[in-house]
Amino acid sequence: EVLGMEKDALVEDFMITYGEALANIGFNNREVMRLSAQGLAVV
Repeated sequence: EVLGMEKDALVEDFMITYGEALANIGFNNREVMRLSAQGLAVV
């Protein structure tokens, strides 16, 4: 557990927020998916 949450739940919440933030600043869906996949490769 991290921050009182299971790791999977924490990663899921982060990825949703991260994707929304990238979309809000102008990244298209393809770019968001690519950046998200790169981030998940580390987890």
